[in-house]
Order: sequence, then C-alpha cells, then structure tokens
Amino acid sequence: EITFLDAWLGRLLDVIWDLGLHEDTIILVTSDHGTQLGEHGTISKTGSLRHTNYRENVRVPGLLYHPHAQPGRRIDSLIWTPDLMPTLLNLLDVEVPKTVHGTPQPWIAQDLRDPGQGREVVISGHHARTHWRVTDGHWSYVSCDQPELYDLRADPGEQHNVVDRHPGQAKRLQAEIEALDNPDAATLEKVRADWKQRHDQVIAAGGLHIVGTE
Repeated sequence: EITFLDAWLGRLLDVIWDLGLHEDTIILVTSDHGTQLGEHGTISKTGSLRHTNYRENVRVPGLLYHPHAQPGRRIDSLIWTPDLMPTLLNLLDVEVPKTVHGTPQPWIAQDLRDPGQGREVVISGHHARTHWRVTDGHWSYVSCDQPELYDLRADPGEQHNVVDRHPGQAKRLQAEIEALDNPDAATLEKVRADWKQRHDQVIAAGGLHIVGTE
C-alpha cells in the first residue's frame, strides 16, 4: 500500500514539475489516520476503542511544499488536522469561511528554525465519543474506562502507563477534553448557528432536507 502510494504520488509530482507548475503550487501530503504494525498487539487501524488513540494511529504525516519556503525543515510544533484547510486558504490569500472550525497556521511555510507557534494541545478521539486522546507534545493522555498517561519524552512508544504517578498531568489534560466535549453556552450556540447556516445553504441549492436536527 505504501509502495503504491509512493509510486503514484511520484508520478503526480513529476507532472507538476514537467509542466513548470511547481513555481506556483502548494503541495500538502497528509492522511486521515495512521495504522498499527504490532506496536500494541494489533495490526490495522482498528482493534479496541483504546487502540484507536495510540500515537501510531493518530499521528499522521504532514509534508508541505511551498515554492517560497526553505526545503528540508522539520517542525515539531503541534498542529491539528482541521487547521490544514484554513492554513492553505490563508497561504493562498483566500478568505477563510467563518464556519470553519480550524485555525490558520501560516507559520508552517515561513523560514523559521524554531517557530514557537502552533497549538498548546491537540485532541483526537473515536466517533463513539467514549475514548479521547489529548497531547501537548510531552504528555499523552487517553481518556477511557481505565485512563492512561504516557511521558512521550521518556516513552515515545506509549508502553508504560504512568497515570498513577502523575495524577496532576492526567487531570490537566482531562480538563482539555471536557472543555471540548462540554462547550460553554456561547460556543454551543455558535456551532448550532453555523450548522443551521450550512443546512440552509444546502436546501437553497436544492439539497435534501435533514429531519431531526436536535
């Protein structure tokens, strides 16, 4: 699968360069999720709900080509997948729609050795909304029936659960999840208004009416 992707991506890049489009093109290579290759006893993207939140599943590639950016740089600052679309729009000087939930991160294309920017934490989770993962780059916390905490600097493979040794870190990261899963009234009202606006736009364009919006 990786070889297949590499071959066809190479053909696409060859065409872009052959046509001279690389001087006016931004290219982003990423993925919706990773996959486990036995790191936690599973080979696939699935397994138990807990397995979907380990680093090998939620950490994805982010390869960016920008014609005016210095090549070969590696940025360790955190960025969230929903940030990618508004970031690309920002780099193209296109207005970001107000309904977009991500935040532009244009610094990723700047010539900075240590940008010192990005998100303080990033959160991912299973669509069942029962298992969440939050990381600040140092600590990784999995919220589930038996919470797990990993020190990524000492244990990047997330093999040694230290939640009992660092309850303060677990509590801090759990609070980030609760803030996302239980938004304040103003945030919730904004989300509902955004959803209604998109819903009305679909209807105006002749789309299907969605029943049961509560």
